[in-house]
Amino acid sequence: MGQRSILDSTKEGFTHELVEINPKEIKVNQIDVGTLQFYQKNYSKAIWNPNAGRQLGFTVTHYERIIGIMFLGSDVLTIKPRDDFLGLSKDKWIRGQELKDYFNLGVCVGVQPLAWYWNIGKLLALLSCTLGDFIVKRYPECDFKGIVTTSLWGKSVQYDRVFRLIGYTQGFGTEHIPERKYQEMLRWLRENNIEKPKWRTSIKMATIQQYITLSGEDLSIKHGHVRGIYFHAPIPPEDRQKVIDSWYLRWGLPRYKRLKDVSPPYEDGKGGLMKATQDIEVIK
Repeated sequence: MGQRSILDSTKEGFTHELVEINPKEIKVNQIDVGTLQFYQKNYSKAIWNPNAGRQLGFTVTHYERIIGIMFLGSDVLTIKPRDDFLGLSKDKWIRGQELKDYFNLGVCVGVQPLAWYWNIGKLLALLSCTLGDFIVKRYPECDFKGIVTTSLWGKSVQYDRVFRLIGYTQGFGTEHIPERKYQEMLRWLRENNIEKPKWRTSIKMATIQQYITLSGEDLSIKHGHVRGIYFHAPIPPEDRQKVIDSWYLRWGLPRYKRLKDVSPPYEDGKGGLMKATQDIEVIK
């Protein structure tokens, strides 16, 4: 399979044509969260809104082109398998303080179809663990102790063999509640002079719980989608290039060689990259 042109890849709905990757030209760049939200909506079909609290957005580029995006933020207050594995306090206030040293990898999305050919999801997961320099610069009080993340469904192919699986969620969340319904809840709370909760890391979850309790409406925050919970300890930032080189030899290049003449198992790579980088005409 030859290298795709920008025009051809746009027509096919893909967001990044197939190219050979030079690991020495992969870089991590910090961006504002608003820009990251724009990219996430264009590169991924997953529904995501950042939690309140600490927020750090990143792009990963190959030469000038974006090949992936990452978001690090505050984790939710209670995830029993995580709390047990990390030995966190059962006291909510103390646990909240302890969690300041851990970050949740809320977005870990490779730009398609390049990500499928090159196993870029694993690259992003590993790179997230090297971001202690960015974290400490933004939050100097943080003693960075690791990355926690969850899969979209069950056991994750993306995190398998690069992160440690430490348990599964119980299937609670807000993804099954439409934004229209959530806005109705907010209006009901305002009309009844009830303030949204402010102390939780997931304001949306706490707001919905508050609405259900006070309104008496027959709703549930259980969607039933069990997710794998994963953890990785910090990797020194000075080893970031070593991580990239190791990924390239272990995960990236072997997959590319195996799949470069195979079509991706989907029709649409979730368009958007060409608009975001329309001023770049040459692919190196």
